[in-house]
Amino acid sequence: MDERQKSGSGQADSVEALRARHSRAGSASAKPEAAAKAAKPSPVKPAEPAKKPKPGDAVEKKAGKRVKRTRKRRGIGIAIAVIALCAVLAAAYFVMRIDTVTITGGADASRQYLLELSQLKMGEHVLLCGLWDARDNIEQDPYFDVLDIGYIFPNEITIAVYKHEPIAEIVGTHGSAVINAEGVVLELESDAELDCVKVYGLTLVGCSEGEQLGSGYDFRIASVLSIIEKLHGDERLASIKTLDVSNPLSVVLLTASDLRIEIGQPVDLDDKLEDIAAALEGTE
Repeated sequence: MDERQKSGSGQADSVEALRARHSRAGSASAKPEAAAKAAKPSPVKPAEPAKKPKPGDAVEKKAGKRVKRTRKRRGIGIAIAVIALCAVLAAAYFVMRIDTVTITGGADASRQYLLELSQLKMGEHVLLCGLWDARDNIEQDPYFDVLDIGYIFPNEITIAVYKHEPIAEIVGTHGSAVINAEGVVLELESDAELDCVKVYGLTLVGCSEGEQLGSGYDFRIASVLSIIEKLHGDERLASIKTLDVSNPLSVVLLTASDLRIEIGQPVDLDDKLEDIAAALEGTE
């Protein structure tokens, strides 16, 4: 029994020994292969040649930098301009407030009356005051025409006014109307005592302030305007205070001393009034 065990263990030892020898032989054969692989040189990639700069690259870079600088400067300039504009507008808003209203013309009309008519207010901003409205407001009074209205920087308004002169007062059955040389009605039912010729014999139906006397052409009105214009323009006829056209075929003039002068039909007025002026000269 012991001999079998010994022979079995001997066989096992021999098998182990064989395996060990095979293992050493395999590792020895593997080492030369690994060494051969390690010794084999790896392929070397050729170095890429350095790129040569193109002739236009430097120019393009400079141009690009120049464009950037230009844009930057332009942006700064625009920003400065906007800031300056805002500052000017802000200053103008506070500076451009009405401080002075200069009114010229208007004969004996008071400045305060015309200023009230214009509805301009001191301290109001020039851009908000409405200059054209001021013109219309003044011309609501038929006595006045606005010849010019303007603005002087920073805070002055100028207004040039013409005042129509009343040259005759039409006296009707139910009222009166003051007219200028063009026959425009300046005032109805005037309470003032006017130093002008009083005209009788015309109707006042349909008359309104600021409008022409009568509607359409009227021979008597045309005759009255022609006579009044000549009376107003000749100092020798200044004594004539009344004109009666109740009978258009027999026009009558009355002087301040109640001298009655009949001129008949209102034709050849230049010659007739020249003769009357010569006759009155030195008598009134």
